[in-house]
Amino acid sequence: MSRGRREALNRRQLLAAATCTAAAWPAAAPPASGQTKASQPEAEYQPEPKGGFACEMCAQFRPPHDCQIVAGDISPKGWCKFFDLPD
Repeated sequence: MSRGRREALNRRQLLAAATCTAAAWPAAAPPASGQTKASQPEAEYQPEPKGGFACEMCAQFRPPHDCQIVAGDISPKGWCKFFDLPD
């Protein structure tokens, strides 16, 4: 096998592995329109802040008690793994 062919296979393998890894990585983005919201356990939601961050500071929070990503009653003082500071 030529050296060029071996490198091409290695690049293909690398790209295939990267694609599989990216597909398996948990998304931290809001659900696309038409999809359901994550449950509070799925989002690791807690009703108290974490590390000084709270839902009321999150770009996904909608006062008084709603979130674009997480279902249910959301406390402004809560936190979840989808926390996102606004730009």
